[in-house]
Amino acid sequence: MEIEVDQSYKVEHTNRPTALAFFSPGVSRSLLIPAKVKQNALRYLKDSGRKGHRSVQFLFAAAVFLLIEKDLAQITYIWIDIEYQGHENDIRLVLLNLVRADRPDFSSKQIGFRLIGKKSGAHLLALAVQRGSTQPDRTVTLKDILTLRG
Repeated sequence: MEIEVDQSYKVEHTNRPTALAFFSPGVSRSLLIPAKVKQNALRYLKDSGRKGHRSVQFLFAAAVFLLIEKDLAQITYIWIDIEYQGHENDIRLVLLNLVRADRPDFSSKQIGFRLIGKKSGAHLLALAVQRGSTQPDRTVTLKDILTLRG
């Protein structure tokens, strides 16, 4: 299964929640990261040595992983919206480390970045969750993020 992933409201903007969603024909999932969880996670990541962009990249990659982990066995390719131009390789590396804990055979060539359009199912679902018109499949906690090693 090939999926598209999109985010509504970036993880580093900590005054509102962030929603992420993936879409593939027949399957979609979403999650919500409350603003307070983002604030605490970024503070913890910075305090533990991930400064600046590195903490944001980790939080974004961790959110993508938490979004896809239940469907990981069926996923053959992940297309991620270009949210952090120039940092794709760093995000890919963190995500790949998280994925390989469950799927050691997963290749870096199975993670790509491209513009996910506003008509994409992933974009529409993330936006609906962020606006509160659709309930997320999962609400991320600080514990969810802090237990990940990437």
